[in-house]
Amino acid sequence: MGAFGTKLKSRYNVLTKFFAKAHKRGLWPSIRLASILLAMLVPLEAVGQEADAKAMHFYAEGKVNVGFTLDLTREPPRFKYDTSWEILLLRARPAARGGVVYRMETRSIILREDVRGNLTLYNRVYPDGAPTSSDGEREPLELTVVDQSLLEKRVRSIQLELIDSLKSSIDMRYNKRKAAADEMFRASAKDAFELLRIALLQMLQDPLSRDAITTQINNLRVERGIRPGIRLNEGTLTITVAPELGVEGRPSSARIVDYLEDNL
Repeated sequence: MGAFGTKLKSRYNVLTKFFAKAHKRGLWPSIRLASILLAMLVPLEAVGQEADAKAMHFYAEGKVNVGFTLDLTREPPRFKYDTSWEILLLRARPAARGGVVYRMETRSIILREDVRGNLTLYNRVYPDGAPTSSDGEREPLELTVVDQSLLEKRVRSIQLELIDSLKSSIDMRYNKRKAAADEMFRASAKDAFELLRIALLQMLQDPLSRDAITTQINNLRVERGIRPGIRLNEGTLTITVAPELGVEGRPSSARIVDYLEDNL
């Protein structure tokens, strides 16, 4: 939701509460009619605003070139750096001084939109924030559908990279028969292995986490389920994906890191 949608929702809530109290106190019958009309018309205007939302590409205006796509075509908003495989799901909340703040799953603010619609990016490169500019519209952010051979090649590539980083063997498993027959599962499986790669490489930078991973994880598995999940059992780290949910049907790399930090 952009700044307009957030303000509209806030004002709608305030006004409807006012009309409800006025009606209880027996004020003019016209107030009741006004509250009904407001309840009917304002959401329609908000829906029209959301229908105009697009996926836009931005770049940070600073010393380091950082590009990203912000997809506001659905809820929750989606965000992706140009240099990363991961599509992040954001939470939009009204900002204290107007506008909107977008938070990641870790609750850290990644974007701030002011009342004029200008975006500021916050990350490790720009902890104090960097203004951004848009250079055009992009396709909405979705999982990428790949064929079976490309999935197998990518999984093998990730496996070799992790073996080299871990300095120990690690197995990668998924149901190849189901993947061959189901493109949605192929897309979710590839995405899950990409997120496992991101999470594990991040954790390997810490010596204690490295020791725990090399001694307690020897197999990475992706399976299909009703809802996304993570579990570690007897050396096998299993990621459950729900392909029908798309991007929302798999745990994020941040969630995988949190789980491992709590269970290793």
